[in-house]
Amino acid sequence: MAYKPRVPQDLIDAIKKNESFLLVAHIGLDGDHLGSMLTLARGLRQLGKRVSCYLPETVPDSYGFLPDLELLEKELSQESFDVLVTLECPDVQRLPEGIDISSFQNKGVTVLNLDHHPDNENYGDILWIEPDAAALGEMIFDLLAELGVELDKEMALGIYTAILTDTGSFQYSRVTTHTHLRLAEVMKFDLPTDEISRRLFKEARPNVVQLLGSVLSRVQLAGGGRLAYAELPLSELQKLDVHDSETRFFIDDIDRVKGPEVVAIFREMSGSKVKVSLRSRKSAINGVAAQFGGGGHAKAAGCVVSGSLSSVRDKVVSAVIDTLN
Repeated sequence: MAYKPRVPQDLIDAIKKNESFLLVAHIGLDGDHLGSMLTLARGLRQLGKRVSCYLPETVPDSYGFLPDLELLEKELSQESFDVLVTLECPDVQRLPEGIDISSFQNKGVTVLNLDHHPDNENYGDILWIEPDAAALGEMIFDLLAELGVELDKEMALGIYTAILTDTGSFQYSRVTTHTHLRLAEVMKFDLPTDEISRRLFKEARPNVVQLLGSVLSRVQLAGGGRLAYAELPLSELQKLDVHDSETRFFIDDIDRVKGPEVVAIFREMSGSKVKVSLRSRKSAINGVAAQFGGGGHAKAAGCVVSGSLSSVRDKVVSAVIDTLN
């Protein structure tokens, strides 16, 4: 089903009547919530609002072309706010440190929950959940239009980046005619799309490329060829001095394998945890992620699981095969 603009009136009213806003997003930085956060913040400031963007994670150099990065705050502001806006965060466990929903609500702060994940836990005071949206960036585009914000080139860059990264360069099934109509509006600002794509998808340090080659050389098939997966040991990340954020698109290269219905990558983390990313070409796969405390979209999901690399791999592979069967 195509996502069409339907911004809740109570959301519009809450934004118009309040003066100060704290924006947060899920842990595990991605281009959708980064571009959306920067764009929404800029739009709110245009309306004369006071805005704080709390993002404790380091923004990769590949996103360096985005505007207002210097306004992001690694430390949670101790100021008081009228409104807390959570962006693309389906469950409260994935909110950054210091963000406790009930604590904010007890202080009289209105909590706005904006998301496009189908497994959102529906927390907060005012919810706007659009599972059919290709990206949160689509929703932010519509929200700003309803608020009467005049789009500028900086906002257009944020929206374009949000949609580009969350749709696999406009390849996923959630992309619709309406998605491209919104893109047509932001493209009026003559965005450097070739430079953006190269920065995000094609430029990597030599040691990142070496690591990718090592990962791809170990791709395995399971379930009679219905699942393709690869492992990324922490020791290799450390040996080649590669940050986890630099491996975020490795799964797209694994997804080039012809035949499997599902692809996965298992990235070992410190503290005996494994980050699992799943992609499906047909069947819904977010149910598997949910079994291990994660979630996501039907065909793109993930989770972080406690345990050794081999034990987590075996459990998730078994769950994926059971789901496919």
